[in-house]
Amino acid sequence: MKQPTVAESTSEAVKVIAQAAQEAKQVIADSAANAVKVNNVQRNNDHDILIELKTRMEGLKNDIRDLTDGTATKIANHETRINVLELVSNTISTKLVIGISLLSMLAGLLFWHVLGIKL
Repeated sequence: MKQPTVAESTSEAVKVIAQAAQEAKQVIADSAANAVKVNNVQRNNDHDILIELKTRMEGLKNDIRDLTDGTATKIANHETRINVLELVSNTISTKLVIGISLLSMLAGLLFWHVLGIKL
């Protein structure tokens, strides 16, 4: 299974943030539209409407903050995982190069010793 690169993870995170912002924008627009409808129907209850709007806006702020915090956590987790995978990959590559070098040297010694062939 191919592991995503940092650029791919960053791109995915940007998409998630953009989608969350779009959803938040839609929720705010819907809330504003509902508030306008309520305001037109009940002009005498302006104070109640303002309190309701303030409450909804505070809730939206908290929702947006939660979305942002969750996305930041996901990005941090991806970066940590990617760093570990890159370290493991580099370690394995280094060990393979050393192993191949040693096997080549041993094969040369075997040919020299058994067949008397100088490589």
